[in-house]
Amino acid sequence: MEYSYYKRVLAYQCRVEEMDDSELTKKIYNYVMNSDEIFGYRRMITSIHKTLNGDDLDTWYVSKINHQKRINHKSCWLLPEKQFPGLDNELVITNNSEKAQTYAEFITVNAGLGNRAPIKGYRQHKECQICLTRNIKVKLNEPHVLFDCEQLKEVQKSYNTYDFKVQNIALNSEEMYKKYWQDFSNMNELMTRIQSADKIRTIYLQVVKRIHKRA
Repeated sequence: MEYSYYKRVLAYQCRVEEMDDSELTKKIYNYVMNSDEIFGYRRMITSIHKTLNGDDLDTWYVSKINHQKRINHKSCWLLPEKQFPGLDNELVITNNSEKAQTYAEFITVNAGLGNRAPIKGYRQHKECQICLTRNIKVKLNEPHVLFDCEQLKEVQKSYNTYDFKVQNIALNSEEMYKKYWQDFSNMNELMTRIQSADKIRTIYLQVVKRIHKRA
């Protein structure tokens, strides 16, 4: 929103500054920008340039987006560095479908598995509750549920994440999770992976409910 707004304002300012001084619009602009009275438009322009801090708009915007990515690493580590303004690193699926929502949840590692953004109706847990039933204490997160949880191995086999793990056994959990969501041959394959991840998550949560006798 800021980028689009700043772009329109600065583009208009540039067009006005290029006008001949004899034009009425340019005369009004010069008066507003040079008057002892501080007009709202002048305050706005000054504020924008102060925000940009000497950078051009595109450089400022790309830097800002990448800074937010770095300080929100837990949610954004799967997203690529932004190279220029526009849709160059937008999510692959951006519609309002349920699969798009599921994809966004998993790609931002925010699928309600762990202690960051729990799913409504489920308690927050830091450790995998299924593993705890075997006296195994392990951090609960999306890579664990999709690939590493031994108690979910049969489920993972049913939805092909186990095979994916075997095929990429040399990768660590984060690398495997990243490849799962970024390395696909076509949209049909991605859609299948989204559905599989959602099914595994649902089964995990259903089992957790039974463990805590909340079914």
